Amino acid sequence: MHCAFVWYIQCFDKNNGLGMRWILYFLVVINLLAFAWFQVKPADEASGVSVRAPLPADFDAAPALTLKSELSARQLAARDTRSPARSVGPVVGGAVDEMADDAMCLLLGPYPEVVSARSGKNRLVRQDVPAQIVELETPLQPLYWVYVVPLESRQKAIALLLKLQGEKVDSFMVTEPPYENAISLGLFSKEDSANRVMAEHLSGGLNVKKTLRERTSSALWLAVQPADLPKISPEVLNLLANEDFSIKKQEKRCKSVALLKSYQ
Repeated sequence: MHCAFVWYIQCFDKNNGLGMRWILYFLVVINLLAFAWFQVKPADEASGVSVRAPLPADFDAAPALTLKSELSARQLAARDTRSPARSVGPVVGGAVDEMADDAMCLLLGPYPEVVSARSGKNRLVRQDVPAQIVELETPLQPLYWVYVVPLESRQKAIALLLKLQGEKVDSFMVTEPPYENAISLGLFSKEDSANRVMAEHLSGGLNVKKTLRERTSSALWLAVQPADLPKISPEVLNLLANEDFSIKKQEKRCKSVALLKSYQ
C-alpha cells in the first residue's frame, strides 16, 4: 500500500508539476490530523470527563439551594454523608427545646458539698438509676440591713467605727463598693427591730439608712429524669437515707433543671 501511494505521488508530480505536489502534501496532512482527532474524541467521552454539567430541561424541577441555618437538626443529620443515617435524640442538659414543657424531674437532697453528692449519685447508679448533680439556689428570708452611709474618707470611717465600738455598739466597716467606708449596724429579720436601731442612731446625729437584703442558699441535689422515676423505690430512698438522714424530695421542671450548674 505504501509503494502504491509513492507511485501515485510520482505520477502526479510528472503531470502537474511542483506546485501541485505541495498542494497534495497539504491535503494529506489535513486528513491525518482529522483522523487523529476522531480517534482521540471517543476516548475522552468514554472516560466520563465533562467540561460542564448538563442543565436541567425544566428549571422549576431543579433542586433549590438551602442554607444550613435553614435546616433543622434532623434534616442536617439526614443529609450527613460522613456516616450512616441516625436518629437525633435529646441530649441531657443540652436539648432544652426538645423537652416537654410539663416534664417534671425529681430532685433528691440537699447535699452540703460535692463529695457527699457524688457518694449519693454512686448509690443511685448502682441501683440502675442515672442521676445528675446540680446546684440549686433556694431563697431565704430577706434581712433588713441598717448602716451609716459611706463617709468621705477611710480615716473618718475608722474614727466613727472606733467611737461606736467604744460605746459597745456591734458594728463593722464596709470595705467594698458600692458601700465602701460605710458602717454596718446590723442585720435584722424583723423590720421593727431594724427601725428601733435606726431611730436610736438617727437621734444621735448619724446619717443612718435601712435596706432590704435578699438572700439565697446554694445546695447540691441529685436530679433524676422522668423516665427513671419508676426506679425510685422506698428501698432506693432508704439507701440514700443511710448516708444522710436529711434527704428530701422535690419536683422541678426538667427545662429548669437543664439550665442549672452541674457537677460530674
